[in-house]
Amino acid sequence: INSRESIWPLCSARKRSNQVKAAHAAAKDRVVSDAEKIRRSISHERTLVHATPVELEFAGRLRKRKLDVTPQRAVHFYNLDVAVNVPTIAVEIFGGGFHAYGEHLATHFRRTKHLLDLGWSVLIIWIDAKRYPLSIACDDYVVKFVEELSLNPSKRGEYRVIRGDGNPAPIRHTYLNTPADIK
Repeated sequence: INSRESIWPLCSARKRSNQVKAAHAAAKDRVVSDAEKIRRSISHERTLVHATPVELEFAGRLRKRKLDVTPQRAVHFYNLDVAVNVPTIAVEIFGGGFHAYGEHLATHFRRTKHLLDLGWSVLIIWIDAKRYPLSIACDDYVVKFVEELSLNPSKRGEYRVIRGDGNPAPIRHTYLNTPADIK
């Protein structure tokens, strides 16, 4: 076996931990500049390293509907799951309740405020493999949203939350769509 990638899975958890201990110690408390974050974001867009199969499939379906989309689009130091480029809509696909809690929640609010300040509309799609998988109804919703924004540019900068079935999510804090969440 020649490459590190092929022996890594064969190492014990303890050996892997020891192997990366020095790197973790060196990186601890390191301040990452905005310029580095932006370069990283651009790299993630180019390589699609953080794109999920669901996001890529969704982007492909939207392209078939003649929308100009970019998976993992870099906007400042954030990457959008799927971006509709004209008009600008950030589509975020949330597949776990953890998005509504802790640091994920704080990041969501910072990033949403940043996107809205830049004139992006934001669409959150909550999916659940059993009850609300990412359906064709979501494709239809995005197409209609694009049409609305194209016909009425004053509507840009909207924040919307739907489920994977294409219907609006119930007004609940856990869906990040209560009046307090939106402000």
